[in-house]
Amino acid sequence: MVNFCIRNAKSGFTLIELLVVMVMIGIMSAAVINFNFPTALAVDAVAGKLVADIRYAQTLGMSGVSGISVSSPGGGNDYTVGTETKDVGGATLSSFSITFESDGTPNPNSQQDILLTSGSVTVTVRVYPETGFVEAL
Repeated sequence: MVNFCIRNAKSGFTLIELLVVMVMIGIMSAAVINFNFPTALAVDAVAGKLVADIRYAQTLGMSGVSGISVSSPGGGNDYTVGTETKDVGGATLSSFSITFESDGTPNPNSQQDILLTSGSVTVTVRVYPETGFVEAL
């Protein structure tokens, strides 16, 4: 005669239980990651746009177009490139004004640090006086 031993005790977790726990962990981690991520991403995107606009004004200055400036005299939520106004969304700019000479150097010939702030995230856009090189830090 064969003796079969039937276990009544459950050991381990079912697949459904494991999947439910993994989904809950995923939702909670997504909420924590997204808490500051969109703000930082948006500020970086606006900084990239500002760098591109400053380089465009520099290119125009070097090609012989005079009087093209990039400025935000009172700071705030927008800046102008020539006569066109650009919005920075919910971010705030520090006050600045840059005009480029025909050799590509900025006027005023001093280092310009433009602060772009949104919430707790701040990005600095720097224009170097010797070369007119522009970068987001």
